[in-house]
Order: sequence, then structure tokens, then C-alpha cells
Amino acid sequence: MVTSLRRPGVAAVRQLLHVLLRYDEATYRHSRRVAALACRLARCVGWQGDSLRLLALAGILHDTGKLAVDRRILHKPGRLDPDEWELIRRHPLVSEQLTQRVAGLPMVAAWVRSHHERWDGGGYPDGLAGPAIPPAARILAVADAFDAMVGGRPYHRQVITVDMALAEIERNAGRQFDPHLAEAFVTMMGRVRDAAAGLEP
Repeated sequence: MVTSLRRPGVAAVRQLLHVLLRYDEATYRHSRRVAALACRLARCVGWQGDSLRLLALAGILHDTGKLAVDRRILHKPGRLDPDEWELIRRHPLVSEQLTQRVAGLPMVAAWVRSHHERWDGGGYPDGLAGPAIPPAARILAVADAFDAMVGGRPYHRQVITVDMALAEIERNAGRQFDPHLAEAFVTMMGRVRDAAAGLEP
């Protein structure tokens, strides 16, 4: 899966992902999509080689902490109460612990921990801001937010269109997201949309 992992680590990652798939298929599939989107964005800004493979690993493990959240909360329609939100907000810390345990890669675990940090410092769990947020976590934040918007989460608003999601990312550049990465993502997805439109009869 990742060249930097030893064989026992690969087996442990696969086992954890299997547990996640059985526990909550929606979270598992979301994580796969986030990994793919994050790697596509990273390539657009010059990443390559092992960095991409480690980013893919972070992407597929970033929400494993939701194994510690009751499925009734993960799939609750409507708003969560404060206690439920607190459980959701703890998942990056649990994801970090699980990533370190199965992969043994502190850098990747740190990326996973920080995927809900905001460029303006208003995120969690550590309130990091701007360049203090690991670049990989900034990439994951964009990919995660986009897929959450277009894929839908019961405790978030209803599913929105791709164009609406891209407009939201653009609006939050420099606030929620690294402005350079937000711009690169919107441009990248615009090209994908235009290419798909060109294939229509």
C-alpha cells in the first residue's frame, strides 16, 4: 500500500479498514474518496512519489476515529446536541492514535490529527492556524470538506451540487482553507467538470 510501511504495518492498516467498512460503510467510502481527491490536489501543487503515497494513507485513515462514535450519532438526521458534537470533534485524536498504532508513522498520524484545523485558527483539536497546519492536513481539509458537502452527512446540511460546493470552498479560502490550495482545488475540479462536459453527446 505504501512503500514506507513494513509488511506487518500493511496488514494492520488493511485490518483496520476492514473494521471501518463493517462498522460504517459510508465513512469508509468517504475516506477512500478523500484519499483520491487529496492525492489529485497534491499532484496539482507539485507533490510526487512517497509523499503522495503517505498522503493517500492519511486520507484513508483520517476518519477511523469515528469507530469510537456511536453509529446512531453518525447517522442521526438533523442537528447534533452539544455532547454529540463533542464526540464528533474528538475523532481526529482517536484517528491519530489508531494511525500511529497501525502504521507507526508519526508524521502521517500528525496529518490525520490536524485535518479539521482551519486556516484562520478556528478549527480543532489544537486551534492551529496558517502555516502551522501541516501542508498535508491542509490538503486533506479541502478534500474532506468537498466530499462531505457533495456526499452528504446526516448531521450536516443536505447534499449540495458540485458547483455549490466549489463556490463554498472559494468563499472560505483564507478562512477555513489555505487560499492557495482552495484556488488550486476549484481550478482542478473545474477542469474535470469541463472535460466531462466535453464527453457528453
